[in-house]
Amino acid sequence: MRTQDYPIDRSIGFLLGRTFRRWRPIMEQQISSAGISHGMWFFLRALWEKDGVSQREIAEMVGLTQPTAWAALRKLEAQKMVDLQPDSEDKRKVLVFLTDKGRSLEEVLLPRVEHINEVALGGHQQNGPGHLPPRAGPDRSQHRVRRMMPPRAGALRWR
Repeated sequence: MRTQDYPIDRSIGFLLGRTFRRWRPIMEQQISSAGISHGMWFFLRALWEKDGVSQREIAEMVGLTQPTAWAALRKLEAQKMVDLQPDSEDKRKVLVFLTDKGRSLEEVLLPRVEHINEVALGGHQQNGPGHLPPRAGPDRSQHRVRRMMPPRAGALRWR
């Protein structure tokens, strides 16, 4: 097979990467107002679904290594978003609990991120999470994300 027979814009990895690079600034714009970085977002999101998990469990939930998870959790702790407590049964474990401040961000941030997803998927979330509509692949989602990009920082308007 030659390069001409398989152009880069047919590569799922290339399309997903390009879509992610366009989606991330939009995402960061919406969560940064609460002092949350892109990396910290995934931990909060996971804790909103299951609170009181170990460092190891949350690392698995978000698909990162334990040292990387620990660094993010320490940042969340410094911002009073989570409490890190030793497990009463196994002192080697650290359990992660949302604080009231961390829990309260769910009402603020989740609708913003849900809106980003709805726009990117063209309003096709009626099939439930993880189900794309018949013609919504990376290329179409990327086009929708590109249309969402503000011409300059802070220009994106939300409901």
